[in-house]
Amino acid sequence: MSVMTECPQRMLLCDVNKGLVGKKIRLMGVVVSQQQTHHHQQADEATTTTTMITLDDGTALVDVKSRLGGFMQTKPIQLGDTVDCVGTVLMSSSNSTGSSSSISLSAENLSIVLDLHAETLRQLEIIQGC
Repeated sequence: MSVMTECPQRMLLCDVNKGLVGKKIRLMGVVVSQQQTHHHQQADEATTTTTMITLDDGTALVDVKSRLGGFMQTKPIQLGDTVDCVGTVLMSSSNSTGSSSSISLSAENLSIVLDLHAETLRQLEIIQGC
């Protein structure tokens, strides 16, 4: 018996809205900003790193957050990299663009896109509803 898992919906950033809060989606965009913050917990002196990047796919911007010690990559993510992101849609009280409430993503998987044709393929997948 095979187990079917639901594939995250591929989307453009302009199509992400409050109705998708809590749902898993898949986006592709260019990294336009990046920052890291370190949080110290006093009980066991563990340090948690929160990494936040802002993605731009040409239609909108979205903040992507990771609280799992940063994004795991063999090559560090840098400004200008095109990345593919699977994450859960969240509502946040503030974002990097300064607005009071916005949509952000909690990243579960983030990978640098190396294929030059990946963006074109993603656009076709979105059009076809894959």
